[in-house]
Amino acid sequence: TVHSDVLNASERFARLLGHWDDSEAADVFADNVLLDESATIQRREIATRWDDGTVVQLLGVEPDGGAAAILTVIADTQLHRLRVELAPLARPLIQAYEWL
Repeated sequence: TVHSDVLNASERFARLLGHWDDSEAADVFADNVLLDESATIQRREIATRWDDGTVVQLLGVEPDGGAAAILTVIADTQLHRLRVELAPLARPLIQAYEWL
Protein backbone atom coordinates (compact mmCIF):
# COMPACT_ATOMS: atom_id res chain seq x y z
CA THR A 1 0.00 0.00 0.00
CA VAL A 2 1.24 3.46 -0.88
CA HIS A 3 1.48 5.81 2.09
CA SER A 4 -0.92 8.77 1.81
CA ASP A 5 1.98 11.29 1.94
CA VAL A 6 3.64 9.56 -1.02
CA LEU A 7 0.36 9.47 -2.94
CA ASN A 8 -0.36 13.15 -2.25
CA ALA A 9 3.14 14.23 -3.32
CA SER A 10 2.90 12.04 -6.44
CA GLU A 11 -0.40 13.62 -7.48
CA ARG A 12 1.00 17.13 -7.00
CA PHE A 13 4.13 16.20 -8.95
CA ALA A 14 2.10 14.81 -11.86
CA ARG A 15 0.16 18.10 -12.08
CA LEU A 16 3.45 20.00 -12.02
CA LEU A 17 4.76 17.87 -14.88
CA GLY A 18 1.84 18.99 -17.04
CA HIS A 19 2.11 22.67 -16.20
CA TRP A 20 5.31 23.84 -14.55
CA ASP A 21 4.96 26.60 -11.98
CA ASP A 22 8.06 27.72 -10.07
CA SER A 23 6.17 28.52 -6.86
CA GLU A 24 4.35 25.18 -6.96
CA ALA A 25 7.68 23.41 -7.59
CA ALA A 26 9.15 25.11 -4.52
CA ASP A 27 6.18 23.79 -2.55
CA VAL A 28 6.42 20.23 -3.93
CA PHE A 29 10.18 19.70 -3.74
CA ALA A 30 12.57 19.68 -0.82
CA ASP A 31 15.18 22.45 -1.07
CA ASN A 32 17.87 20.18 -2.49
CA VAL A 33 15.99 19.38 -5.73
CA LEU A 34 15.97 22.94 -7.08
CA LEU A 35 19.44 23.61 -5.69
CA ASP A 36 20.82 20.58 -7.56
CA GLU A 37 19.07 21.54 -10.81
CA SER A 38 17.36 24.91 -11.18
CA ALA A 39 13.72 25.27 -12.13
CA THR A 40 14.88 26.31 -15.62
CA ILE A 41 16.76 23.04 -16.05
CA GLN A 42 13.79 21.08 -14.68
CA ARG A 43 11.45 22.81 -17.17
CA ARG A 44 13.83 22.08 -20.06
CA GLU A 45 13.96 18.41 -19.12
CA ILE A 46 10.17 18.18 -19.18
CA ALA A 47 10.04 20.15 -22.47
CA THR A 48 12.14 17.42 -24.11
CA ARG A 49 9.25 15.05 -23.39
CA TRP A 50 6.13 17.20 -24.03
CA ASP A 51 4.88 20.79 -24.29
CA ASP A 52 3.90 22.80 -21.21
CA GLY A 53 0.17 22.54 -20.72
CA THR A 54 0.04 18.93 -21.91
CA VAL A 55 -2.40 16.90 -19.86
CA VAL A 56 -0.36 14.55 -17.72
CA GLN A 57 -2.40 11.87 -16.04
CA LEU A 58 -1.12 9.84 -13.13
CA LEU A 59 -2.00 6.23 -13.94
CA GLY A 60 -0.29 4.40 -11.14
CA VAL A 61 1.75 4.72 -7.97
CA GLU A 62 3.64 1.61 -6.88
CA PRO A 63 5.31 1.56 -3.46
CA ASP A 64 9.09 1.34 -3.60
CA GLY A 65 9.98 1.38 0.08
CA GLY A 66 8.26 3.37 2.80
CA ALA A 67 8.89 6.86 1.43
CA ALA A 68 9.36 6.18 -2.27
CA ALA A 69 7.25 5.14 -5.23
CA ILE A 70 7.37 4.38 -8.93
CA LEU A 71 4.94 6.60 -10.84
CA THR A 72 3.40 5.80 -14.19
CA VAL A 73 2.10 8.82 -16.08
CA ILE A 74 0.67 9.26 -19.55
CA ALA A 75 1.19 12.36 -21.68
CA ASP A 76 0.51 12.66 -25.40
CA THR A 77 -0.36 8.95 -25.48
CA GLN A 78 3.12 8.05 -24.22
CA LEU A 79 3.71 6.22 -20.95
CA HIS A 80 6.51 7.46 -18.70
CA ARG A 81 7.80 6.05 -15.43
CA LEU A 82 9.52 8.01 -12.69
CA ARG A 83 10.75 7.20 -9.21
CA VAL A 84 10.07 9.73 -6.46
CA GLU A 85 11.47 9.75 -2.96
CA LEU A 86 10.18 11.86 -0.10
CA ALA A 87 12.44 13.75 2.26
CA PRO A 88 12.23 12.80 5.93
CA LEU A 89 10.55 16.05 6.96
CA ALA A 90 7.53 16.87 9.09
CA ARG A 91 5.80 18.00 5.89
CA PRO A 92 6.89 15.46 3.28
CA LEU A 93 8.35 16.93 0.13
CA ILE A 94 9.93 15.19 -2.83
CA GLN A 95 13.68 15.09 -2.26
CA ALA A 96 14.58 13.24 -5.46
CA TYR A 97 13.09 11.97 -8.69
CA GLU A 98 14.43 10.21 -11.74
CA TRP A 99 13.02 9.25 -15.09
CA LEU A 100 13.03 5.49 -15.61
